[in-house]
Amino acid sequence: MNDDDRKKEIIKELILKEEDVIKKFERLVKLAANFIEIEETTGRVLIKNEIDLSYPEKIFLIALGKYFAHHYEIIDDYSISIQELGEELGGIPVSNFSKSLSKHVDDKILNRQEKGIYKINPYQIEKYLRLLDRKYIQVKNVE
Repeated sequence: MNDDDRKKEIIKELILKEEDVIKKFERLVKLAANFIEIEETTGRVLIKNEIDLSYPEKIFLIALGKYFAHHYEIIDDYSISIQELGEELGGIPVSNFSKSLSKHVDDKILNRQEKGIYKINPYQIEKYLRLLDRKYIQVKNVE
């Protein structure tokens, strides 16, 4: 084994792969089920109405639902356009949520694929879902 191979072997435990995220699917789905459902025939993401979510939270959940719909093979790709987001958010104008969308890109929650097209960052899913769970579900269960 040469030096480069040894370095890679040492660093390997720090490398997070999408397969690692996929192993967490059961836990992620249980957390997400508190907030969303996905239409089996269309892949449309339905946000549960009993929780008053902000636009950034809704954007995350819609992108997350697309990610799960893709992995369930309902849709071919989990990219989502600004127009689709507007429709999924109830037909609101892009100007109402464009700042939230930009913040998600800056925070690496969403990745911009090309102008107006986004994908959720699989490596940020659990962190953001846990934040939502603490904010809405655990607090609700304490009351």
